[in-house]
Amino acid sequence: MFALWWLYFSQDAPRHLATLTTAMLWGYGHYSVFASAAAVGAGLTLNVAHITGHDALTQHQAAAAYTVPVALFISLVRLLHRKASPLPAWSGPVHGAAALTVLACTFTHYPVLGSGISASLLIAAIEWMNRRQTLAADGNEPRARRA
Repeated sequence: MFALWWLYFSQDAPRHLATLTTAMLWGYGHYSVFASAAAVGAGLTLNVAHITGHDALTQHQAAAAYTVPVALFISLVRLLHRKASPLPAWSGPVHGAAALTVLACTFTHYPVLGSGISASLLIAAIEWMNRRQTLAADGNEPRARRA
């Protein structure tokens, strides 16, 4: 859950809302982001009920109730930020790979843990690439180590 929060706030998109169209897309786009975030919470609740034996769902149904909203949240936040501010070219493939990895966690024994690890790796990749871009922009490109 924390990784999703971090993902949402990793971009300073609101300062790029220069036109009415962009601001409207940003504002109304939040309906789907909030809906997917609420579905993440509901999916987590279903997984707890499944683990404790208080539901009639199969393992994969309970897992999908959590992983599908997480993957949707990752994709929607990426789209929302792309409309509001310029994102680097690597952002799309990295977010897409993370969303697909989260969906693949549906078929594991620990879908919540796997989704959390996938989302955390996404955050690590974003922060690492942002740091590299900042260093390059400041003229402090990381040097290759000499053998």
